Amino acid sequence: MRQRDPAKAVEVLDLLLEFFADGALWLQRGFHDPEDGSRCLVSALNHVRRKHGITGDGTGFYLLEIMPQRAKHLIEFNDTCRDFGELRAGLTLARAMALLDWRRARAACGMISHGRSPRIHDEGF
Repeated sequence: MRQRDPAKAVEVLDLLLEFFADGALWLQRGFHDPEDGSRCLVSALNHVRRKHGITGDGTGFYLLEIMPQRAKHLIEFNDTCRDFGELRAGLTLARAMALLDWRRARAACGMISHGRSPRIHDEGF
């Protein structure tokens, strides 16, 4: 089983939400449009990981957990979203799950449950 780091997953999900610019750079079908820089979910995930040097985040685990049953994989999830709002809702839910895992891990280690990681912004959760 691959390792996952919930703190890194939260960071990657934040970066994805930022990258998509409220849907302006989301590509529903296709992988990457070099003309405007838009990307599908999988391409954007690879892009933000590479750009920020993030590995071992396990973001895919959280994304697979939130996918509707109609989708068998992330590409199909991306392609079958009705609009960017549906994708954003999925990314936000995946982020909430990763943040909860991070908080649970901190509590299990006896760390203060309301402490913050330098890269995690958990306002509103």
